Amino acid sequence: MVKDKASNENSELRKRAEKEFEIKHDLIKEASDMSPEHMTNLIHELQVHQIELKMQNNELRRLQEDLENTRDKYSHLYDFAPVGYFTVNKNGLIDEANLKLASLLGMARADLLGKPFTRFILNEDQDVFYKHRQHLLQTKTPQSCELRLVGKNKQNIYVRLEASVIENINNEKQIRVAVSDITESKKTEEMLKENENKYRTLFQSSSDAIFLVDLDAFKLVDANEKAIQLYGYEYAELLRMKPTDLSAEPEKTKSAILTSEDNMVPIRYHKKKDGTIFPVEITAIRLKLNDQRINMSSIRDISEIKEIEQQLIQAQKMESIGRLAGGVAHDYNNALTAIMGYTEMAMADIDPNGLLQDNLNEILKASIHAKDITRQLLVFASKQTIAPQLMELNTSIETTLKMLRRLIGEDIDLAWLPGKNLWPVKMDPSQIDQILVNLCVNAKDAITGAGKITIKTDMQVFDSEYYKIHAGFIPGGFIMVAISDNGCGMDKEILDHIFEPFFTTKGVEEGTGLGLATVYGIVKQNKGFINVNSE
Repeated sequence: MVKDKASNENSELRKRAEKEFEIKHDLIKEASDMSPEHMTNLIHELQVHQIELKMQNNELRRLQEDLENTRDKYSHLYDFAPVGYFTVNKNGLIDEANLKLASLLGMARADLLGKPFTRFILNEDQDVFYKHRQHLLQTKTPQSCELRLVGKNKQNIYVRLEASVIENINNEKQIRVAVSDITESKKTEEMLKENENKYRTLFQSSSDAIFLVDLDAFKLVDANEKAIQLYGYEYAELLRMKPTDLSAEPEKTKSAILTSEDNMVPIRYHKKKDGTIFPVEITAIRLKLNDQRINMSSIRDISEIKEIEQQLIQAQKMESIGRLAGGVAHDYNNALTAIMGYTEMAMADIDPNGLLQDNLNEILKASIHAKDITRQLLVFASKQTIAPQLMELNTSIETTLKMLRRLIGEDIDLAWLPGKNLWPVKMDPSQIDQILVNLCVNAKDAITGAGKITIKTDMQVFDSEYYKIHAGFIPGGFIMVAISDNGCGMDKEILDHIFEPFFTTKGVEEGTGLGLATVYGIVKQNKGFINVNSE
C-alpha cells in the first residue's frame, strides 16, 4: 500500500512539471512580439518559474529517494514477515511471493512465480482450498482455512490460510493470501488428542466405578462404563444427579467431597438404582479441568471382600471354638471315665436288688450319654481317633441307603444320584455314615409332611476365582458329596452359626446342637471343605 501511494504521487509531480515546461516554452516563442517592458516582466516570471521548477525537481528527487527507501523497507518486511505471503491473479497463478513462503516450501522464489498454488496443496486437501476460494470470490469477505502443503522433500506442512481480495495499480482484482505454519501446534494438538484418547480408554476400562464431580455446581459431570454397570443408571441419568443421590450416607458424602483432600473418603455404603445397599471403598483426588474444580472419585464395590472377611472371621471363630471344645472334651472325658469306673465298682460291691443299685445305674447311664457328647465334641475339634482307608465312596454310601430310608421315614423320598468315574477317597468309613446320618436327619426335620432328600456325588474342580470368594477352599480337584432337600430354608443369621457346638433351632430336649458340628469336624479332619446354601 505504501509503495502504490508513493508511486502515484511521483507520477503526478512529473506530469505537472512537464505541463508547466510546455507553457513556458510557448511563452518564449511569443516573446519576439512583446515590448521591452513586457519582456522584462516575462524574464522575471521565467526566473521565478525556473526557481520553482528547481525546487519541484528537488522535491521530486526527495520523493524518489523516499520511494526507494519505502520500497526497500516494504520488500524487507514482506520477505521476512513471520508468515508467508503470496498473490494469485485471476488465472490462479502466483504473481508474487515472499521469501518466507519460499523457505516454508523449501524452494526458490523464482520456482513459485507463475505456478498455480494448488500444485503445492496435498491432494486430499484440494477441495478445502477450492471451496474457500469460491466463497471468497462470491462474498468478497476474507476467508480462512487449514490444510496441508507438500514441501520440497514431500513433507506435509500444516498451514492456516487467510485470504482476501485486493486490487493492483491496474485496478485488476487479485487474491492475497497469508500463510501461517501451524505444523508444531497441530502435532501438539494431535499428541494431546492421542493422550486424551489413552486416558479416556483407561477411564472407561477401569475395573472401579469413576465419577467426576463439579465441586462448584456439586453435580456429576462424567462417569465411566463400570459406574453405569455397578449402579444400574443410564449415563444421561447420572449426569442429572448429585453424588449424594448415590450414597446411603448423603450428608457425610457431601461433607467428605467438599472438604477432604486427596485421600480415602470415609464413606462406607452406596446404593444402586434398585435400592440395593452395598459396601464401598472410595479414593478421591482433586484436579482442575477447563477452569472447573473437579473431584474424581474412584469407587470399588467391596461386597466380595466383606463376604470373605466374614467367612474368615467365622472360620477363625470355629477354629477357636474347636480348640476350646477339644480341651474341655478331653478333661470332661477323663472325669467321666473316673465317674463311670467308680460307679461300676460301687455297683459290684452292693446288693444288686437294693434301692442304691437303681440310683447307681442312672448315674452310669447319664455318664454314658455325657461321654457320647464328649465324643461328638472331639469329632468337632478333629481330635477323634480314626482309621482311614482307601474306599469307593459310591459303594460306601449305597450300603448306608437302606438305614437312611428307615431313618427319614416313608413320607420322604430319598434320591440317590451317584457320579461316574470317581477317584477313591481315604477316610474312616464310619465317618461317612456319621456325615450322612446327621445331614439327612437335619434335612428330615426341615421337611413338613412329604418331601424329598437328594444325595449326589460328583467330581468338583475349584478354580482360583472360586477360591477368592470362599475362605478356606484351595484350588484343585475334589470328590463332592451334596445333600439337598426341599424343606424350609434358613436365614443368614442362622447360617452363620449352624456349625457351632450346641447351636440349635430345635426345642429343649429335641437335639443337642452337635450334629452339624460333628459333620464340620469330620470334613475338616479329612482336609475337606463344607459349604451351605439355603433360601
